Amino acid sequence: MRAIFNQELKQLGSDLESMANQVATAIERAAESLRQGDIVIAEQVIDADERINDLQRDIDDLCVMLLARQQPVAGDLRNVLSALRMAQTLERQGDLARHVAAIARGRYPEPPLPEPVLGLILEMADLAVRAGSWRWRTWRCARARTSPASSRRGTWSWPPSFRPTTPSSMPCTAAPSR
Repeated sequence: MRAIFNQELKQLGSDLESMANQVATAIERAAESLRQGDIVIAEQVIDADERINDLQRDIDDLCVMLLARQQPVAGDLRNVLSALRMAQTLERQGDLARHVAAIARGRYPEPPLPEPVLGLILEMADLAVRAGSWRWRTWRCARARTSPASSRRGTWSWPPSFRPTTPSSMPCTAAPSR
């Protein structure tokens, strides 16, 4: 039974990783559509938001199923609840990216914003991607410290498909707490 639970937690982590990557891409592309006034990119971001919403619903369903069937306690309970909250936050970030893309699309062919405001919005988009990367790193490090597999390895490293966006987003090397 515990093996099934660990497999479901791995699936939860994979789904969150996918969602975090999709949201980071949506934010970057929404900022690009705003910067370049590109209506095609804006439409792609708006369409991609539905996939982010679907993934959030899938993560919510998986978390509820884990809570109901496995009745996790202590660290496992914190991990499931953290994943649930992260999915909600990521979904809101995806909605905001969609909103930025909608502004770029709605103002086409005119410049969407005056230059000083546009620079600020683009800087905020970059910071949002970095903050999302940091949040993802924190959750993965916490999960690695409480994972039975981490007690065998002693360290954690980035999944191959995830790329840190800042120097401070280095892999978690803290030894697991046991």
